[in-house]
Amino acid sequence: MKSKHKFVPSQVVPMEERALLSTFPAWIFPVTTLGLSGNRVLTATTYNNAVVSPVAHAIQSFENGVITAYDNNHSANGAPTAKFYATVGIGEVGLGPTPLSYPAGTLLGQLDATMGAIEFRLPYGGGTNPGTTGGSGLSNKTAFTTGNLVSQDLLAGFVAKYIAGTYPNVLITPVEQAAVGKGLSVAEYMGVTLSIAAGSNVGLATPTSAAALTVDMNGVRFAVVHYILPSYVQDFGPEGLVERFFGLKNK
Repeated sequence: MKSKHKFVPSQVVPMEERALLSTFPAWIFPVTTLGLSGNRVLTATTYNNAVVSPVAHAIQSFENGVITAYDNNHSANGAPTAKFYATVGIGEVGLGPTPLSYPAGTLLGQLDATMGAIEFRLPYGGGTNPGTTGGSGLSNKTAFTTGNLVSQDLLAGFVAKYIAGTYPNVLITPVEQAAVGKGLSVAEYMGVTLSIAAGSNVGLATPTSAAALTVDMNGVRFAVVHYILPSYVQDFGPEGLVERFFGLKNK
């Protein structure tokens, strides 16, 4: 049964220190194997070193690419040019080689592919086990099936504000509209955030700056690390906010 999340992070661990952790953050509890073993138990070392750290680094790499693209492709008033949108892939989900993908070579496509590889390191995170979690929701592939409550809430919030006209320079694609009630992948979270800051395409381009884009993208990175990822563990681990599918172990 779904219940309201109660995230109250007690500390913010710097990225360089997080990779050294062998225990779960204090707000992920209880830490118990539930009597399970093997790939049905997520260790803190795997969570911190093989999931959280590479996710954070992949997002940072994406941010660097976006800023480079913006620095090289914006007009005198700060509005991005068409090449910026094409390089990043903003508003282009569903235009790639598969229904839920971005065009080849876009920064968002690369980010989504990386998330798709990392999420398999979480128990049932790849979404290939019917009747379980639906996947982590990190990638576009699992965002459409995930039971991750925070991921679902984020998408619902964006769509509600879009319908209310809060984001006049943002267009939600048919693929995104079809996902209402599901989750928001990391790439789509970045794509929507950048659309709000800079517009969904060159016709809706909004003057911005590298500094402003960096602040917005840093906010996404923080939310992914401190809310979306813990949500998956809390929803489907021993706390079982949705259902208990795997155990936890400090190691």
